[in-house]
Amino acid sequence: MERWQQFLQLILPIQLGVLAQHGMPKDQGSLSSFNQQYMVKAQNNLLLFEANRCKWLFLFEKAFGVKEYREITLEMAHQITRT
Repeated sequence: MERWQQFLQLILPIQLGVLAQHGMPKDQGSLSSFNQQYMVKAQNNLLLFEANRCKWLFLFEKAFGVKEYREITLEMAHQITRT
């Protein structure tokens, strides 16, 4: 959990700084709104979807050493968090 907290302490200020550069408030609501809009646009834009996937894979490899992954359903994710 500590590594995840360190990761968030690094990535969240960067994300909020980018929002501010584009005229959005530097707060959780703006970040949530941006992420929601990004997700909707990425559903219809394969290049945007793939760029976002590659970004997160890069970040997780650098932060946690994750080199392989497997996609799971939302239900599987819920089951994992319940155990």
